[in-house]
Amino acid sequence: MPRQKVSPQGHVAWEQPLPVEEFHRRLQLALADTEQMQKNAELCAWFVRRYPTVEARLAYARRKYAEWTRESTLIPNDPEK
Repeated sequence: MPRQKVSPQGHVAWEQPLPVEEFHRRLQLALADTEQMQKNAELCAWFVRRYPTVEARLAYARRKYAEWTRESTLIPNDPEK
C-alpha cells in the first residue's frame, strides 16, 4: 500500500521547532476554552462506555486505522497523476 505524501510546506511545518513562548500561548488558549474541554471530557466518557475494555478500544483503533490507510480516491497519493 503506497504511503500518502506530505507536501513540502507540510513537512516544514511539522519539522520546524515550536518556540517555547508559542507553545505556552497555544496551551493557555486551549486551557481557557472550558466549553471545548467539557465536550472533550464528554466524548472521552462516551468512548470509554462504548468500548469498556482495552481489547475493545484496540480493536476499534485497529479497524479505524485500516480504514484510514486504505487507498483513497478522495486524496490522491500523487498529485501528478
